Formats: sequence, structure tokens, C-alpha cells
Amino acid sequence: MFAFAVRRLLVSIPVFLLSTFLVFLLVAYGADPLAQFKARNPPPSQATLNALANQLYLNHGLLDRYWHWLTQLILHGNWGPSINTATDIGQLLRSSLTLTLRLVVLAMVVAVFFAIIDLVAGVGLWLAAPWGAVVWLTSVISMAAVELLFPQIYGGNMWVVVMDVLLLGMYLGLSLMAARQQPG
Repeated sequence: MFAFAVRRLLVSIPVFLLSTFLVFLLVAYGADPLAQFKARNPPPSQATLNALANQLYLNHGLLDRYWHWLTQLILHGNWGPSINTATDIGQLLRSSLTLTLRLVVLAMVVAVFFAIIDLVAGVGLWLAAPWGAVVWLTSVISMAAVELLFPQIYGGNMWVVVMDVLLLGMYLGLSLMAARQQPG
């Protein structure tokens, strides 16, 4: 078991390096960090822009900048300089961590809830058990409620709600038709 864990950790190193490099590449070519300074009126002097580029390590090649960022992060816990010199990136990340963890836990609880309830509903419907319909109705209503009550987290996609209502209507209609056809 220990050897398996060590192998998994060793495999995660190239994954970490590749993913951080790809994100670094996207950020490096995605936007000009000096754009907000160049857009000022009056524009800052070229000496000021050069000093900012030097402070942000922009006067080096992409691989040099990545290596500098990576070694600073791993060896010193330094996330690098910010465009806004009064902002500590590490402090911003630490303050956002609690909210991020709360959102992750909430998303996991909701995902597990729907995974279990949908599985149980599917088995119940497949077996034509009386409780299957009740669990499925609970699942559909819960999904619509989550979409409507938490639009900032789950996107508030009205198509999901419309589809849930349509499926609910179809199920109720088919249930009524089946109940009328049963002898008794």
C-alpha cells in the first residue's frame, strides 16, 4: 500500500509540472500585465514601464519566468509579484481558501445526494417498486429546486427546470394512463 502511494505521488509530479506550465503559458500569452498602465492618460514613461517589466520579471523568456516562479513558489512559498504592489497574492489565496473549501464541500454533498438518489430512483423504477416513483419525484423536484434557489452556484439554467417539469408531467400522465388500464 505504501509503495502504491509513493508511486502515485511520483506520477503526480509530472502532472503538476505540465498543468502549471500550461496555465502559466495561457496566462503569459493571454493578457498583457502592463496593459492597464499603458492605457493611462497620460501614459507612464518608458522608464516606468521598464521598471514594472523588470519587477514582474517580464524582461526574461517564458521558460526563465516559469522556472523563476516555480522555484520561488516551492522553495519560499512566494507566489510572485502582483501588478498591484500593495497586494500579496499569497494572502489573497489564503483568504479565498475558506470560501473555496465551503463551496467544494457543498458541491460534493449535493453531487453525492443526487448520485445516490438518482441511482435508487432508477433501480426503483426499473423494478417497478412503489417507492421508486416517490424517490424519482423527490429527485426531480430537488434538482429543479437547486437550480432555482442557488443560481449563482449551479448556473440557474432554466432549461433544466423546464425539462424537469416536462419529465414530471410525462411521468404523471403515463402513470394515470397505466392506472386506468389496470383491471380492478
